[in-house]
Amino acid sequence: MAKKKKGLNRTRFLIFSMVIASMLFGAVKLVHFVIPSFVNKDVNLKRINTINYSNRKDKDRKINIESFNEHICKFEEGKLSTYNEEGEMLWEKKLDIEEAIIKGNQNNIVIADSSGGDIYYINYEGEIKIQNNLEKAIIDMKINESGHALVMLEKEIYVFNPDGEIISNFTIPKGEVIDGDLSPDNSTIALTILAVEEKKFYSNILFYSLEGKVLSGKKFDNIVIYKIFLINNENLLVLGDSSILMLTKDNNILWKKNFQETINRGVLNNQGLLVLNLVDKKNTIIDTKNRNTISQLDLEGNILNKTPIVGEILGLDIGEDKLGVFTDRTIYIIDKKGNKVLEKKINGDIKNINWVSKRNLLIVYKDKLEVMEMNY
Repeated sequence: MAKKKKGLNRTRFLIFSMVIASMLFGAVKLVHFVIPSFVNKDVNLKRINTINYSNRKDKDRKINIESFNEHICKFEEGKLSTYNEEGEMLWEKKLDIEEAIIKGNQNNIVIADSSGGDIYYINYEGEIKIQNNLEKAIIDMKINESGHALVMLEKEIYVFNPDGEIISNFTIPKGEVIDGDLSPDNSTIALTILAVEEKKFYSNILFYSLEGKVLSGKKFDNIVIYKIFLINNENLLVLGDSSILMLTKDNNILWKKNFQETINRGVLNNQGLLVLNLVDKKNTIIDTKNRNTISQLDLEGNILNKTPIVGEILGLDIGEDKLGVFTDRTIYIIDKKGNKVLEKKINGDIKNINWVSKRNLLIVYKDKLEVMEMNY
């Protein structure tokens, strides 16, 4: 009985101590004390490899880093280097490229010179399978799983088949290409085109056939449509400044969702999970740290969960079962239910992050790369 009473008194003392602490240090301090308990302390990131740049002192040079198919690709000073998911070098190859755009699928790495128009198809053994040259500046490039590449110029479009042959080429009559996508069956091209006139601007969403014929289109006044995703051969997911919608090739809007916040960036994975970084437009001066949210949505526009992030979100990536989000010096790992499973402070300015595999995360700095393994 005495032991039970002593335990009860100890519990009361702890409760009393917490109340006094909250009175002395304020409710905000107590909240900050409680929040870390929601982070899974059994999850951690451990550095397993470091990839150094060729010239670490020159931090302003252009280096392109991408990861796909459990490979890391680094293009620096005219040389493409590839690494496995642990950061071990596989091969290097010199290419006549000044500014690289790097894409890839299960079979090939496709690298293009954005200024000169050279395009290379390279397999994962380092063999150049195809080489072509457009002799024109390239804005962006997409490659699908079948190996077809959509190459976007400022006012012109090319489509290459897996053999490197041009199977489509047409010009844009008005405006500049902002983004585009190619349907899984390679029959339809969707483009978002920004047109600026004397006193107004607007975005055009256009569906083209492979032959360059306009199938349909929709105009959005005073809105910049900066990102589009062809979900299947018929439907297009459209991201605007503060709204998203699903548009059919027949010009019907299946659904639309408006946000009070601004859409800062959006990423879609192959499983149909859309992740948005939403930024609150209000209190931009009063509260600069608590304005960012990560929202996960399905392809019906339903918000599955929301995760508030402290600080300005500079980038994100979707892994196999988790999200990676970063601010200037903090990395957050978030599960598909919206829970923060890890918050890691980084001693250095982060430029980007990429999931290399289910467990391995690539951190891009100004002077090096680090491969981190997530243990849980």
